[in-house]
Amino acid sequence: MPGPSSRSDAVSGQSTPLGPVLVTEQMIVHWARAFDPLPFHLDRQAARQSLLGDLAASGWHTVGLALRLIKESPLGTLPLTGVAGVENLKWLRPVFPDDRVSGEARRGPEDTQTISLVVTLSTPRSGPVLSATVRFFRSEHR
Repeated sequence: MPGPSSRSDAVSGQSTPLGPVLVTEQMIVHWARAFDPLPFHLDRQAARQSLLGDLAASGWHTVGLALRLIKESPLGTLPLTGVAGVENLKWLRPVFPDDRVSGEARRGPEDTQTISLVVTLSTPRSGPVLSATVRFFRSEHR
């Protein structure tokens, strides 16, 4: 089922494409310095000796990319105020420098106060990298 092309009129179950965004080494290191200063996020040489095998974006950075891609998509015009919660968050594979991240968001259950989006992100190199259900507060109810 195709997603909306220019409006936020997606109904429950309908998918909207997200991205792509190119993740650079500079983006990974900059974010990690501020928020998740582990060696495999900061130093490519150290990362090559780690369980990830190369410099990789923090999982939280990947979540941040998902939120950015939602805002930049047609879903960005929904009346969303902030994140009410994240459920079923799974980091499936690392995001590496020069990966192009894209995905989709599917409208999930809603109520009078929240809108849920089931988000999946992937890269051509690694396949699926993240899945989660993100609940947003509706701005008209905050």
